[in-house]
Amino acid sequence: MTGHPELDRDYFVYLDNLLFKQFGKRPYKARVRDRALYMRLQQKSAFELLTGLGIHAGRGKALAVEIPAAIREKGWEYAKHTLRGIMDTDGTVFFSKKTYKTKVYPTLEITTCSKKLAHQIAELLIQQNFRAKLRVHTRAGFNPEFKVALYGHRMISRWLNEIGFSNRKHINKLVATNSIQPNTPQ
Repeated sequence: MTGHPELDRDYFVYLDNLLFKQFGKRPYKARVRDRALYMRLQQKSAFELLTGLGIHAGRGKALAVEIPAAIREKGWEYAKHTLRGIMDTDGTVFFSKKTYKTKVYPTLEITTCSKKLAHQIAELLIQQNFRAKLRVHTRAGFNPEFKVALYGHRMISRWLNEIGFSNRKHINKLVATNSIQPNTPQ
């Protein structure tokens, strides 16, 4: 697992505890290397669980990743937890001006290079009446990036109430900009 060396430290503590609870083994202590925070769990049962769900391992996994059928088939109650995890790791919250004088308009955005995953995320959100937008960003020499976004205070509030975050950096950003109150449930 990799993350931001400062912003994801609390999230890595959360992951450490979650992995220990699930697999009975702690991952190797998180370390900063090459300007990123790294944490690794070597546990056969964890590997077998993830690959058994159809989650790809090794080269090319970023392009092939998708929400496993076993999760999609269980419905929204399972899918929303998967969306939360994807947002915690590959999502961001940012603010733009839009029609305001300062950057106060919130956007929640998940970026992936997996076209299938992006379409699944957008479809799941739209099925639940979120106003999700999917766009593609291309740069020469790089794989296309697929971005699924929710715009505005109403959509961010719905995300908070129905899906939430486990990574405090997203909550902290919303609190710092007065978009939510500090005691907002996650």
